[in-house]
Amino acid sequence: MMEGGKLSLDLLIGLSIFLFTFMFIASFLPGVFADVRNEIGLMHEAYRLGVVLTEMDGYWRNSSGNGTNWHEKSDQWGKPDFYFFPGLAKGKADYLSYEKIRAFNNLAKSNYDLVRDVLGLKTFDREYDFNVSLESLDSTPYSPFLVKNRAGEVVLQAGKPIPSSAYVSRYERFVWIDPYYDLIIQDMNPRNLPRNFPKECIDIEGDVQCELTYPIKLFRVNVYGQAGPAQPWWLGICFNYLTGSIPSCNADPGKIEVDFGPHISDNPVFSDNLVEGKSYDLTQTINRMLKERGFRIGDKVLVSFGVKNIDATLDLSDSVALIAGKAAAKIVIHVW
Repeated sequence: MMEGGKLSLDLLIGLSIFLFTFMFIASFLPGVFADVRNEIGLMHEAYRLGVVLTEMDGYWRNSSGNGTNWHEKSDQWGKPDFYFFPGLAKGKADYLSYEKIRAFNNLAKSNYDLVRDVLGLKTFDREYDFNVSLESLDSTPYSPFLVKNRAGEVVLQAGKPIPSSAYVSRYERFVWIDPYYDLIIQDMNPRNLPRNFPKECIDIEGDVQCELTYPIKLFRVNVYGQAGPAQPWWLGICFNYLTGSIPSCNADPGKIEVDFGPHISDNPVFSDNLVEGKSYDLTQTINRMLKERGFRIGDKVLVSFGVKNIDATLDLSDSVALIAGKAAAKIVIHVW
């Protein structure tokens, strides 16, 4: 009888499987933690960039002086003796200057590498790319909606295109923009238009028709009074599908009325007396009306104004909301 020990085949197979699994895990784990460290680093940079842009006024200095009005020194940007960083705040955190936002947009488009330098995105061992945009409050990564100004121009979309196949950190922050007048369409009696209305509006025999996007972020009528003494006055506001028409939108005398269809019906969606000095915020009323008629985010809608002897302004935007009397949006930062 042989008394020497033997290793069974099952033991050898089991040991081999264990060693193979151990080596696989040992080689896989460092890569996993490297990716985690990379994501943490990117998020840190995105957050830091958000703090610089939304909490700081910015700063400049050279041999002649210093200040926070860096946006007014465009002729000095890039000069070796001019030092600055482009903060967007206007005296307090999250309260941004419209002029600084536009200056930053122009700066990033004209000299991307300079912006990376002054914001600390280029170091001795690493370089980051970025994209910064100003978007409406209901904008999403899959359906972005950029804020536009009264001229229909995108206010802020600066940096490189966001890659689809890379580690990208996204950071959002709600902000206020001042002055909000630059972000909304506002004009007097619509019969005087389309002086400051967007290109989607046309003047048809004195009545203005516009193509808007649902949901509408701001629709507020500010009434100052009658355009002429002892004359009937009214303001009718009609919405319809883009494929429809609005041949007439006259309201009852002394009324402001909102309805859906080719004219104001006997039972309008909204009706109130015209009062001198009163503002009528119709944003929620109009969006609720459009939602009930099947409109979805991004759908186009036709609106027409029927005007008679009224002195008023219209605050209108499909990208900026007014909250507590201030223009609200969000700044979105991507870093990779």
